[in-house]
Amino acid sequence: MTSIATVAGHFPLTLVSGAGAEARNSIGLVLVGGMAIGTIFTLFVLPSLFILIGLSWLYIAFGDVPLVAGIFYGIKPAVTAIVMQAAWRIGSRALKNNWLWGIAGASFVAIFAFNLPFPLIVIGAALLGYLGGRLLPQQFSLGGGHASQDANYGPALID
Repeated sequence: MTSIATVAGHFPLTLVSGAGAEARNSIGLVLVGGMAIGTIFTLFVLPSLFILIGLSWLYIAFGDVPLVAGIFYGIKPAVTAIVMQAAWRIGSRALKNNWLWGIAGASFVAIFAFNLPFPLIVIGAALLGYLGGRLLPQQFSLGGGHASQDANYGPALID
């Protein structure tokens, strides 16, 4: 509640105009942004960290007890499903064509089937990406960004 009051109290500094507006605006953005990041960290990241530390301690201390081992064995598929869903969401956004999906699939096979070291896989993927960018630039180009770059608004007013 205190952080909400602090953010609400300093928010007008982000909207100021007039003499000294740049300095007050910068101070307001730092205060509001810092409090917002601190609040998000405190509400979401720290509790997750404490839960993870607690579960790790529970597993180390009582992992050989059949009830605790069964509970951890039971949540293993749920954790696997969450990780797979996150990997799918990231992959579907980052891998835009079959070439990139192929590199990702080959990396997966290389690390799990052939047990290759991770740095070697990263170097191989980087080399494939570099060569693909040189030989097939239309397949290995980066995304279009936030908006189309075709619009031309003419020279700026200060030119």
